[in-house]
Amino acid sequence: MLLMGNVWWHLLMVTVTIGTVGDTRVMAVLAGCHALAAGLFVAARAGRFPASVALALTWILFVADWAVEDSVDGALLFAACWSANLAAATPAFALRGRVAIWLPVAASLVMPPAMVLIHPDWNSVLPYAVAVTTLSILGGTRVGVSFLWDFAERVDAESSAAAAQARGLVAVRAASAEAAENARILHDTVINTMAAIASGGRGLRDTDAVRRRCARDVETVEDLEAGRPALQIGVLDKGDTVPGTDVRIRRVGLAGSALNRELADLPPAVQRAVSGAVDELLQNAAKHADVDEVVLEVRTDAQEFVVIVADDGRGFEGELPGDRGFARSVRARAESAGIDVVLTTAPGAGTAVALTHRRGTAPREKEPGSTGVAFSGVIRGLRVRAAWLYSVGLAAIGLVLCLSNHGGAWTPEYLMVAVLLLGSGLAWLEVRRAGRHRVGAVGVVVLALAAIVAFLLAAWSVDFGRENVVVWQAIGCTGPLVLLLALRRTQRAFQFGCALLVLTALTVAGLVGVESPEAAAVVVVAAAAALGLAIGWSLFHRTLGTIAAKVLREHRVAETARADTAKVEAAAAARQRWRSAGLQDVLMLLRGIATGQLDPADRAVRQACGDEESYLRQLIQLDPALVRMGDWYAQALRQARVRGVRLALRSGEVEPADDKTAAELGMEILRAVDTVESDEELTITLYPAGDGLRLTMVAPHPRLVPEATRWSLPEHADVAFLALGDQDMIEVMLRAERGMRWGLDQLDTGSEWKAGAA
Repeated sequence: MLLMGNVWWHLLMVTVTIGTVGDTRVMAVLAGCHALAAGLFVAARAGRFPASVALALTWILFVADWAVEDSVDGALLFAACWSANLAAATPAFALRGRVAIWLPVAASLVMPPAMVLIHPDWNSVLPYAVAVTTLSILGGTRVGVSFLWDFAERVDAESSAAAAQARGLVAVRAASAEAAENARILHDTVINTMAAIASGGRGLRDTDAVRRRCARDVETVEDLEAGRPALQIGVLDKGDTVPGTDVRIRRVGLAGSALNRELADLPPAVQRAVSGAVDELLQNAAKHADVDEVVLEVRTDAQEFVVIVADDGRGFEGELPGDRGFARSVRARAESAGIDVVLTTAPGAGTAVALTHRRGTAPREKEPGSTGVAFSGVIRGLRVRAAWLYSVGLAAIGLVLCLSNHGGAWTPEYLMVAVLLLGSGLAWLEVRRAGRHRVGAVGVVVLALAAIVAFLLAAWSVDFGRENVVVWQAIGCTGPLVLLLALRRTQRAFQFGCALLVLTALTVAGLVGVESPEAAAVVVVAAAAALGLAIGWSLFHRTLGTIAAKVLREHRVAETARADTAKVEAAAAARQRWRSAGLQDVLMLLRGIATGQLDPADRAVRQACGDEESYLRQLIQLDPALVRMGDWYAQALRQARVRGVRLALRSGEVEPADDKTAAELGMEILRAVDTVESDEELTITLYPAGDGLRLTMVAPHPRLVPEATRWSLPEHADVAFLALGDQDMIEVMLRAERGMRWGLDQLDTGSEWKAGAA
């Protein structure tokens, strides 16, 4: 942007040179050199030419302009001064490394002696002012760039932290969702199969169907143990009977290829949810409705995809309990995919459940790439901070130039600095009072007037372009304009301020032009410098927005990829609880029935199926939100089952904040299970206590206390050993330093899981 500013200013220099230099040959050479410089800056902006060389040429041309000028108050020299100033502001933004410092420093050291050697008789303060101005601009821009880099790094750090937190949340949700879906699948397949065999009755009439169902369930268990996503085969588009039963399915509405096309158009999450929910509804009807036929209706239109499972069986009164299969396998599964569920039933009037997916609605989950960082707010904050920094820095540099340019003598420029500070201060007070980065109509008027008054005071200090014009602080008025740009939602206030500046400059030029056309040209050049800088700043605003939009797009793509990876890893970790649970017994039972080695009608086989059903129901009651403790609880239930310990686990969705603490607690829970004898009861409770967590373990005396004194408990934990009659209790209090993590929903301290000998 600054490189293009140099391009336009050199083109202005071509115009001024042609209009003010009398010698045609000198004018042609000098104008050609400025045109060449403009071309070099264009090439530098495209990356095809070193910007440092173009800047060096600019300072050389400034000395050349000084050499050909007849008067220190000429319009050419005045324009050349601003060309040199613009060049001094460019290195901090366009160059990298030490050259960004030593190049303008070298220019400030070389130009003044050259100027004195060329015009020793002028006795002008301009050589000294050039050095001071160049170094002041260098210092101001370096500070500004440093501030902006620090701000950008701070924002980047905050963005990275927010992204990491978002990925962690995505991972937790993915693990929770995976555990919940696996529990539903286990319930809808293996547990229902075990329950059907254990209960006997009509479910065992078709032995071949039972064996086929067991073979399918073997694949489900193997998938869970291997950490592969368990695939569920739905009956929405196939099958004439409810799997494992002789209950017929009567289909209404869409079927065959038309149904398959509709299913393919549904989002994958909706397909899985509908399939799983329908399977469970059909199984429920076959088990509980006492009917020979279930109606499966599928209908669709442009707005909705609807599936209805209905029977004319027993029906029931009221809502189903929240811990039943309907709540887990139908309602929760459907709601996670954005599907509406309507249950209609009455005693003796049958049951109908409608699943409705409204097209265009997405599953109810947070965008995985979202980091919580509002980039529009970040860019706005960057713009506002840069504007305040520029405004204050401009006033500070203006004060330095007042002292250096006039030898300490009083000039109206001091009033200009005061007006700049006053206008900025009033705007700052309004912003502070409003509590937002905005100024109202009063603030707009104050800043616009401050810009105009500052321009007039700076012009007054050089007799409105008629004397000592090279020290005119023409851009002093741009501070309020920049604030107008940053502190309003649109550019109208900024455009209003610029229009007032143009009107003021033309008026002044018209008034002084009657006496001195040269002074009028100087006023126009001064206004062009101020207006050009203001417009350049507005382009800086727009460029920030463009860069931000690009960064945001790239950031979202990258974060989505990272979040997807986190989801896959978290889901795989969530499936670890099924490996820890030890499903070998149920797997052997299913294989035996599937291969014909075991008879599902045999009493012993049915008893074994009932035991497995009971154990698996305990497992699926483990809260899916327990992404750190769920695996340890599964191991504890398995270990208790093997040892014949009656284990009761009481917890909600609360768990330690980190894996290390969860592992430490999990190891102590397993040691406690090992300590208790067969057929004894062990009760373990984990719940919040103030800002920390409290773990209690209760078992018959003297099982726990003697052994627990040798345990390696977590850091930052307070431990108490209590005797409660014939019971021992260990209480572990985790202080807040280690933290805790609440689940995705409100804590339910009433959840309880029990295990015992099968």
